[in-house]
Amino acid sequence: MGQGHENEVWLLGLNMSIKPKWLQLLICAGGLFLGFLVNGVCEVRASPPPKKNLCVLSIFLSSITPGNL
Repeated sequence: MGQGHENEVWLLGLNMSIKPKWLQLLICAGGLFLGFLVNGVCEVRASPPPKKNLCVLSIFLSSITPGNL
């Protein structure tokens, strides 16, 4: 058979084959969380600023109440 190094799994320079299963799960879950965090920051920075027209319209609509008519 093989020497054992054929089935080694490497992730970003870390040999995951020699790590315990709980640590493998922790590393992968942490990477997934970090990916979502970076993606959220990039989406917030890429989104255009809110339009002022909508803010003025919402203030106008909130000032109109049945008692003011």
